[in-house]
Amino acid sequence: MPEIHEEVGRCRGAFFAALLILLLAATAAVPAGAETEPARVGFGTLKISGLFQAGFNYYIGDEERVTGDADLNGDGAIAPNGSESGITHAQDRATDMEFVIRRARLIFQGTVVDDRIGYFTQIGFDHDTGPELLDMRLAFSYIPYTTFSIGRFLPKFTYWQPMSKSTIYTIELPQMNQLIGIQRQTGVNVGVFHKYFELDFGAFNGRNEPNIALNPADRGGAPLGTNGQGQWNDENTAKDVYAAAAVKPIDGLRIFGGYWLGMPLDYFETKDGELVAHDAQVGIADGGAVYYSTFGLNLWAEALYQQVRFDSSPSTDPDGERPNDTFEYNALSWYAMASFNFKNQGVPFEIVGRYDYLNPDTTDDEKTHGKDDEITHITAGFNYYIESYYAMLSLNYIYKSERYDILNKKLDDTQTGIADDELLFQVQVAF
Repeated sequence: MPEIHEEVGRCRGAFFAALLILLLAATAAVPAGAETEPARVGFGTLKISGLFQAGFNYYIGDEERVTGDADLNGDGAIAPNGSESGITHAQDRATDMEFVIRRARLIFQGTVVDDRIGYFTQIGFDHDTGPELLDMRLAFSYIPYTTFSIGRFLPKFTYWQPMSKSTIYTIELPQMNQLIGIQRQTGVNVGVFHKYFELDFGAFNGRNEPNIALNPADRGGAPLGTNGQGQWNDENTAKDVYAAAAVKPIDGLRIFGGYWLGMPLDYFETKDGELVAHDAQVGIADGGAVYYSTFGLNLWAEALYQQVRFDSSPSTDPDGERPNDTFEYNALSWYAMASFNFKNQGVPFEIVGRYDYLNPDTTDDEKTHGKDDEITHITAGFNYYIESYYAMLSLNYIYKSERYDILNKKLDDTQTGIADDELLFQVQVAF
């Protein structure tokens, strides 16, 4: 039996290598397209653009972390008293490799009064939910260097948050953006853009704190304070506000920072058959620096610290009352990233690497939540530019290391982390 598994593993590796070679060969002769001028429709201007990303994931590690029922005593049944429910453990992945569609988006943007009044709308397509409106922003620029925006969009908080996902250099975003970053918000923003500095101030409806476990890994990657694509309403007792600034002292260098303050609602108590909302306070500090050189070297570094304080008043529902150690939640994430593009040497090829750290709970985890320990991702890969970022291929290897203890797949012992490294391939077309 072991030799059979080894043979299957070799076949999988050969299959992935052959697939990559075929895709590279097929795209080598793709003609480069030219950019088109903005279309004029009705009144004003209209420019239509889009982003399509599809690829192939090869899961080198065959484990995943799940929380649910587990037959701990091996009797073939789940104990009715709940002692075998809500158990976090490792299990085999359902699939070892798969084709994926990461993003399919269409963007409509333009102006209606010279360059003073503009609009931006983005529609995303998901194979489960179908088309969905992601962004709708109206922009007014009557003061020099200043733009007032209203609608729903990505605030300029963290470096990658507002960036087009066609220009993020790696296939996956850093962990801070995946797990604890800010999402799309409905509200207003005032932005000042100058050659040497930028300022942004915003007020938004805020985020809803769902009634689920505190650890991001336990909730399947859902960010703390979920404000997903379908969330448009006011979900707090006040408004979330933020301020961000950046200085650009020399060409290519950008030093930035900001602070976010919010009061999402925390539904953890049931009273008279209805959920009761308690206030939670969220404070997020972010800062970093970026350098884009003229000779192909790019550098990024960023750190984010998030603190969430929950209402510690007693609950009238004993089952809904939070343990004492969950009244405050602190998370820290940072990354350092570099890339080098060989275009100046006449080769449309770029190498990229990133060290990415996340600690979902910095408060002595072993004495509080127990399993919310550090997660480290090390990404290495390359980008092959057929025509800038409009047509490109990417290959990333992500080495993942977790420091939390987890029940193993046999449910008879604990292990540190899980085997979940990934090899990702992506084809990108943008217009």
